[in-house]
Amino acid sequence: MTGPGLFPSLGGWMAGTPTTHPLRELFDAASAADAPTSPRRMILSAFDTIISRLEAAQPLRLAAELKDFRNARTSDDLRIVRSELVAGGMLAAAGVGFDFGARGGTPQPDLVLRETSLGIEIKNRTLDGLRELERNLDDAVADLGAPVTIYLACDERPLVIKADVRTAIVQQASGMIQAGQRGTFVTQLDQPWAATPQLNLSVRVADRSPVPGSARVIFEEGFSSLPGPLDDAEAEVVKVLQDEQKIQQALAMPTILLVDAALTGMSVFRPMNVWAQRLNVLLPTDTPFVGIAVMMPELISPDAPLALVTRPGIDSATLAAVKKLAADLGLGEVA
Repeated sequence: MTGPGLFPSLGGWMAGTPTTHPLRELFDAASAADAPTSPRRMILSAFDTIISRLEAAQPLRLAAELKDFRNARTSDDLRIVRSELVAGGMLAAAGVGFDFGARGGTPQPDLVLRETSLGIEIKNRTLDGLRELERNLDDAVADLGAPVTIYLACDERPLVIKADVRTAIVQQASGMIQAGQRGTFVTQLDQPWAATPQLNLSVRVADRSPVPGSARVIFEEGFSSLPGPLDDAEAEVVKVLQDEQKIQQALAMPTILLVDAALTGMSVFRPMNVWAQRLNVLLPTDTPFVGIAVMMPELISPDAPLALVTRPGIDSATLAAVKKLAADLGLGEVA
């Protein structure tokens, strides 16, 4: 048995997608011989569960989500639509009636609850500068066909490495490889928006390990990849409240802003109860959103941990609607 038989709901959505679809290779390789706990089986099973939940709930405009899913060409494209699917799937699993918001014309949030005048606007906040640089360097080493490994090291994990800086690093590393050189160079990352405004990044070009399948790019063992206070990640989450397009959705109806922060730096390492405490402090009183939430989805699960807080001073009917939503989702009491 292959992908379509193993994952019938996902198979329907994959039908007709090109070979460039980010799930195509994984889906086509699926086999009944895959262990239930194998990454491939768990990732595809999570997608299948999410889609089957949505198909059972039949929210309006699900076809638009299907179109976005099929049109995805990069992992980032897929991650954006998956955030909306996960949120909708969790509502469906909790028995919360909803529809996907209308596109074009009068703006609506991404999700609109049927029984209450409440919307949910979703934002995927993907920021991981080192991962982006890793992909760029991996592609460069692969194109050169050189038997080298590049090691990256820095004291903190940068959320953002600008495109021109990544290009310069790749060019310098490629020049060393083409010249047959091995060694280390250091690039200073300027990040005036961050808690550490200047950060040194070490790039070391070394001979490739003879072990088959060894990585082309490695984050140096021992560098500080675990989060500190997460001030930068917090700032990036709250910054979404200022997004003009998102604000227009919030003005259409009482709206909760839901930020998928799983790849916002190292946000996932913070417990959800701590996120709730910090969001309570950081949520501006003058935002048009009635509340803010963060979720941390994983590719191997159809669900996602959530933290939700409300803006002080919202009207009693809206507060009651948010509290009912939180209870339906099993989040407990919200302020």
